[in-house]
Formats: sequence, structure tokens, C-alpha cells
Amino acid sequence: MKLAALGMRNRHIGWRVGIAEHTVKRWFVTIFDKTGTWSRLELVMKWVGEQGRR
Repeated sequence: MKLAALGMRNRHIGWRVGIAEHTVKRWFVTIFDKTGTWSRLELVMKWVGEQGRR
């Protein structure tokens, strides 16, 4: 999530962690479903909010 929060694109995230860009896209879709979010911005905002509560 940190890489998405930094504004990295799927291609760069995939390269950074050693997975395909398509895998990153599917990963985000799965996370959107599980968190009830609709966009990367909404997801990152939710993640940042939760980090502040820890």
C-alpha cells in the first residue's frame, strides 16, 4: 500500500515487488472489494487513516 500511496503506477509497483502489472491490477480489485472502496485514492485515504490510529 505504501507504493500506491507514493503514487506509483501498477507497472512500477509490479516491477518493484517482482510481479506482473496484471497481478497488481487484480490485487487492487480484490482489495477494493474487501474494503468497500472504489478507487486507489479512496483506498489510500482509508489506509492512511488506519495508520494514524495505530
